[in-house]
Amino acid sequence: MRQGVLRVLSRDAAISALLTELRVRPRMRTDIVDVAYSAPDPARAQEVVNRVVDVFRAASAEAAQ
Repeated sequence: MRQGVLRVLSRDAAISALLTELRVRPRMRTDIVDVAYSAPDPARAQEVVNRVVDVFRAASAEAAQ
């Protein structure tokens, strides 16, 4: 069984940690945005990127209404 330490962050610390590893870059002359996240676990990195994209899409759809 794998043992480890669970670290609980405040909301501000969690946001700061997320933003430290998150990269969002627009592609020139397009409507495309590249989103990347660095994490030791590739599955976790994919989960974070997918969630960021979901939130962005929802906010964009709401703003368009």
